[in-house]
Amino acid sequence: MTILPAEAVSDGAQWRVDGGAWNASGATVSSLSAGTHTVQFNAVQDWVTPSNQSVIITSQQTTQASGTYRSPSAQTIVISEFMAINSYIPYINSMDIYTNYPWTTTRIDGDGLRRGATHPDWIELHNNGDESIDLAGWYLTDNPDELTKWQFPSDMGSALILGSR
Repeated sequence: MTILPAEAVSDGAQWRVDGGAWNASGATVSSLSAGTHTVQFNAVQDWVTPSNQSVIITSQQTTQASGTYRSPSAQTIVISEFMAINSYIPYINSMDIYTNYPWTTTRIDGDGLRRGATHPDWIELHNNGDESIDLAGWYLTDNPDELTKWQFPSDMGSALILGSR
């Protein structure tokens, strides 16, 4: 198993097979049975750990594999779009061109203005990296004194529509 980059190896990056002993980059493990095995990588401070890998071992053959640690700066999430104070204001624009979600409740008050959550605020996040990023444990806030105001769910999958009222 080869671990990259060399800087991560210098910082203590190691690997193991099926929960066994930790090994340095370049080490081999003999006496593995033929079949599928799981390679894990240890967490190293200031590095993003590679995902576990399934490696297929064939009898009497050496299997080559590698794992690449990444610098956290290579893994970036950016707010690529947002809509704040997303509302229908007829005296500014008579066309209802804002995001309108038909499944929300709307009522028109006596003044003719729409009330309800038909035009929620929203944001769009974009992953600039090549691998998926688990946002569990990440937060959104509009208050610097309350940094954990809204936490991303741990099971949101690849897409989640976020809106506010």
